[in-house]
Amino acid sequence: MMAPVPRIGLGCAGLGLADIGEEAAATTFAAAFRRGISHFDTSPLYGAGLSEKRLGRAIQRHLSEGGALPFVSTKASYRIDFPEGGRQPPAERRQDFSAGFIRASVEASLRRLGLEKLDLVYLHDSPSAEAIDDAVEALETLRAEGRIGGIGIGVTDCDLAIATLARHRLDAVLIAGRQTLLDRRAEAGLFAAAAAQGAQLVVGGVFNSGILAADDPATGRFDYGAAAPDIVAHAQRLRTTAEVEGTSLRAAALHFVADDARVAATLLGATSPAELEDCLDLLAQPIAPEALARIAATP
Repeated sequence: MMAPVPRIGLGCAGLGLADIGEEAAATTFAAAFRRGISHFDTSPLYGAGLSEKRLGRAIQRHLSEGGALPFVSTKASYRIDFPEGGRQPPAERRQDFSAGFIRASVEASLRRLGLEKLDLVYLHDSPSAEAIDDAVEALETLRAEGRIGGIGIGVTDCDLAIATLARHRLDAVLIAGRQTLLDRRAEAGLFAAAAAQGAQLVVGGVFNSGILAADDPATGRFDYGAAAPDIVAHAQRLRTTAEVEGTSLRAAALHFVADDARVAATLLGATSPAELEDCLDLLAQPIAPEALARIAATP
């Protein structure tokens, strides 16, 4: 069984954006190491390999300063056949779960990251539990060869995650945006399915694309798009309850996930040192379980 995933990690999707400069990315990674972050999640899809390259450079700097090798996860399935550092229109996204491509993708990620071994590889956005049979077999071979430590899936669909756990032996499931103050679909079966198999549950997207971190929920995005009026209204009620309980909606959203003992790890999606420091400072300030429960129960 794979070693436990460090409980707080940095999700590196935003740090692969071309409009996030090299210096901004480097200082964010440096801040993460300085604050004790030892878990980084990336993907070839993030900036066409740029996120992996930036993380790799940051790790080498950290090691040169006497730091320890962190826990690193990446993903595989998307073909990257466009200029590195460029942006990929959704219509051009192509997936390949063949054994040959998955092996090639992992090897390319290792080169970009400058690592000999990856702690965990997620199969990214799989269309079905059956579609990844060959990909899982390829990852199992890579694990036997000592190139990777664990096998998982990274999805936003809880039903798909449950079906995949029933078909494949996984070490971890990364679920994004489905265990938050606004969206708790993970509670309807995924927690139990992961626990039954002994798979670690990693949660990303704790702010649901920003609405739970916005000063005014009406201006925030939900699931990568404009929030519907009922979602905005719910977020506003959550904010009011949080303030009554003496905290902020942003802090409550973080603690709702990070304080849950069923969640093995929580990924923070910061793209600047200030954002990261803010999240870590909020997590360092406890919220009483009863207060958090009252906030979460806001209808």
